[in-house]
Amino acid sequence: MKKWMKTSLIVALLFVSSCICFEKQTLVMRYDAAKDRLLIFQLYEGIYGENSEEALNADETREIASVLEGERTFFFANWILEYDRSGIEEELDDLSRKSGGADSASTASKRYATALGLGKLLLENVEVKNGRFFLNAEKKLSGYQLVTVKNASKIAAAANQFLSALILDPSTRPTASEDGWSEESIRLLVTAAEKGHAWFTLDENRIRFRLPCSYGDFGKARRKVAGALEEALAAAESRESRLAKLIRRFALALRGDLWISYGGDAVEFALGHTSCERVQLSGEPFDSEYKPNVVPFAEQHGGVAGSLDFREVMEAFLAGEAK
Repeated sequence: MKKWMKTSLIVALLFVSSCICFEKQTLVMRYDAAKDRLLIFQLYEGIYGENSEEALNADETREIASVLEGERTFFFANWILEYDRSGIEEELDDLSRKSGGADSASTASKRYATALGLGKLLLENVEVKNGRFFLNAEKKLSGYQLVTVKNASKIAAAANQFLSALILDPSTRPTASEDGWSEESIRLLVTAAEKGHAWFTLDENRIRFRLPCSYGDFGKARRKVAGALEEALAAAESRESRLAKLIRRFALALRGDLWISYGGDAVEFALGHTSCERVQLSGEPFDSEYKPNVVPFAEQHGGVAGSLDFREVMEAFLAGEAK
């Protein structure tokens, strides 16, 4: 889906380059159905800059400053998802200019409109609060964030409209020649979009994403992933391909309440379960080694606690008791 990854708002949310790393991330989430909000506790352990042994370089300094000064949060580095409020604001300005020149009846105009609607909802309803820097049990720099997503069901509905608009616009629809999709999968995608398919659904503590595709394409993707994983496991680190590294990190480092299945002409990714009180994922998204080069910056920006009982903060936040 190369076209999808190049399309407007998705670029503001996905695959943003990152040079600040962390040895481990733990995400704990609860859906507060009564208030229709997602409460997400983000814990980062072993925070460091990957490019320098002693001190942060200019890019790393800018990146961590943007996290402290703005509303920016990472979902397992940037290879699953990153939310950057300032990036979305810039993207919405660009979309507003582009939408002014589009035919109001065109599929491009509908794509712009749904992207603007989704972006505005995110800005209005996502709040990222930075917690304190502290040293974990291994005496490595760590930190946490409290992320609140209000009107979660409205955001899911807006995301569904946006994805359908992407599919229905020929300029952003995946193709067999560029993206390797079969004609059957493309037909399933278009049919689903025309019917207002619920790509994302949120029920209790489970977030599901259903992507229509043929079983043949699902099998090809599964074999490709399996092959890359086998390569990653067999190859020396210096000889690993970029794809192999990504697959190895995802398959071996990410653990928790995540399921992938196929049925009803669609592959489903499910995060959490309706019987769970909360959802937890943890992983080690980076391969480089920790170095204490962020500690001086952290000491100058709020200080570093020698130790911190983050669990008490997490429990109060997930219970909806945090101030």
